[in-house]
Amino acid sequence: MQKAGISICTHCMKESEEFCYYLSSQNVFFELVKNPLGHYKTEVPGNTNADIILVGRPKMYKGLPIKFTVRCVREGKTDEITIQPDKRVCPHCYREKKEITYLSSFTGFIPTYTIAVVGRPSVGKSGWANSCIFENGKNEKTRFIRSRSVFSRHIRLNTTQMNERNGLIQELFLTDKKGKAKALILLCDTPGELLTQDIKSRGADYQFHMERVLAADAIIYMIDDRKVGKVSPLLSDIFFSTEDDHPIAVVMTKMDKLEKICKERGGTLRSGDNIILTSDYFKELRQAESAGVYEKAKHMLVDKSIIRTIAPEIKAVVDENKENVAYFAISSGTPDPTDENILYYENAMGNFLPLEYILGCLGLYDYKKRR
Repeated sequence: MQKAGISICTHCMKESEEFCYYLSSQNVFFELVKNPLGHYKTEVPGNTNADIILVGRPKMYKGLPIKFTVRCVREGKTDEITIQPDKRVCPHCYREKKEITYLSSFTGFIPTYTIAVVGRPSVGKSGWANSCIFENGKNEKTRFIRSRSVFSRHIRLNTTQMNERNGLIQELFLTDKKGKAKALILLCDTPGELLTQDIKSRGADYQFHMERVLAADAIIYMIDDRKVGKVSPLLSDIFFSTEDDHPIAVVMTKMDKLEKICKERGGTLRSGDNIILTSDYFKELRQAESAGVYEKAKHMLVDKSIIRTIAPEIKAVVDENKENVAYFAISSGTPDPTDENILYYENAMGNFLPLEYILGCLGLYDYKKRR
């Protein structure tokens, strides 16, 4: 967790207390710094033919500059530009690799937490993250979460590739009863190829993404209802290398498919002679999200039993009584009949349960109360 005043870069995962900006139209990197009297001024490091002059005083938020205007003088031309939080860049990425990496808008202004979303390709990582955004606009039951932008009821999903560095980042704001943001939650999508690489094929891309996962405050580890016989080395790395105080939510997605199979088999799903679940389970799953903590806890035990039965990769690696691990079965939505990459979120089941658990472990959400 990064406290207010300290930003986190979702690219290099390094902290910073600096206020650095990049003007793409002018191709100029500059810093906003305090002088000995406590007043802000601009500095343009390196050799450049541009002058950046602060106009007036910055607008402050909790004692930090959040919005201001600069006058850019270059080659005889003068422009005045208003600088918003989304113009801030990571000083580490710029100084070390000359890369322009924009910071999430409110990191540094409010406490910031990162959650790494990990899983095999097409397991539903992006769909789940987007469904958390969409749920914000549905009804009052999700008032404690706000997002920077509310998506439509269906969206074409983007995927994060191994050679990408920024990845897909979703911003969620935890709010108080008055709707004021008190924490920023960054859902950091990771490439599914992480889990398909063996030890011999790992390279710099693997190392980069793995370091980001282990640096996160919590992990959402996603699987689907398809059995995977071979255990990924990454799975072992995550569960054995993650700090004990960092919560991990093992999330089985696409439960709508299992519900369909269950109905087709007369309302009962079996594994050999053992009953895994019945159609009543899905009714309880739809009710669990608004239930009290004890009802949720009972349902989580059922989810744990289902996941450890259906997913041998989890059973083979994760100790059954590992304390910082919880299990959830969800459906982020219903795929479009003509395109699996489009989800309709109205039919989501239990998709907020893993997030509630993580937030509760981080001390951001009173898990013992009903909403």
